[in-house]
Amino acid sequence: MEKISNRLINYMCDKNVINKDDYEIYRYGFQSALEVFIATATNLMVSKIIGCLKELICFLIIFIPIRAYAGGFHMKKYWHCFWCSTIVVNSFLLIIKQIRFARFTNLLLVIVFGTIVVAIGPVENYNRKLDENEKKVFTQKLDFIVLVYLVLSVFFYYANMVFYLFMIQITFLFVVVTMILGKVMSYR
Repeated sequence: MEKISNRLINYMCDKNVINKDDYEIYRYGFQSALEVFIATATNLMVSKIIGCLKELICFLIIFIPIRAYAGGFHMKKYWHCFWCSTIVVNSFLLIIKQIRFARFTNLLLVIVFGTIVVAIGPVENYNRKLDENEKKVFTQKLDFIVLVYLVLSVFFYYANMVFYLFMIQITFLFVVVTMILGKVMSYR
């Protein structure tokens, strides 16, 4: 990814599209965007093949905003992260396609897992340390996001929309696991 980003940015600098002083900023931005695009496209393709596209889309809609502020486990190399997340997410989707909980159990677990997310978040990692102000902002945003999903869960409960209630519950569980792993790995 880094080589592709470097070539693209060098080309843009040569053509005076961007200022050479901003090279690192653009390189980082292009590399990050390329990595996210490849990972997302791969997960979309795999989930389509295994018949879990709806579940993946729902999972991502719930997971991305929480993960942005909850933090948690991160791998040090992109390709390790790519393969691990692709295998774990799609295995997770296959497993959840096979199980369901009663409506009340889902709601109860959303509350339990949501409480854990709020209690231990945000979780720092080796490449994202937070200063006190950032911790405060991340905590406020995380609390708000969890609250929104809790309100949605109550709505889904009373509307008997068990699939969406279950997806919030199971995504919260996934977030809790990554947060705990992040905490454990930060002590190493």
